[in-house]
Amino acid sequence: PEVSAAPGGSRKRRKAASKKAAPPAKSEAERKVEQIMAEVEKVLARLEQMEVSE
Repeated sequence: PEVSAAPGGSRKRRKAASKKAAPPAKSEAERKVEQIMAEVEKVLARLEQMEVSE
């Protein structure tokens, strides 16, 4: 059972690695989305502070 489990795990790892390497454009888009989300979170945090202080 251990021998048959090892190839299956390596196949899954290879598929995951190929998926990550395939779309470089998506990684750039994801970076932009993460930056925008971080900015939005900062703005929301400021708004929450303003609401609390009022």
